[in-house]
Amino acid sequence: MHDEIDVKVRLKDSARAEFLEKGYEKASLRTICRNADVTTGALYFFFRNKADLFDSIVAETAQ
Repeated sequence: MHDEIDVKVRLKDSARAEFLEKGYEKASLRTICRNADVTTGALYFFFRNKADLFDSIVAETAQ
């Protein structure tokens, strides 16, 4: 369970940095995964797509 939480946190941290640097349209899921040191399969285990990942970060930031 802790490993899953760690992977999700790393993905969100990596995605947040990628979205801030490149914007939503140019952000790459492949780069997000590489920087988080996880597979794309792991990303899709937690998030349906890039929009779902982005929405998750926005919702978390808004809290």
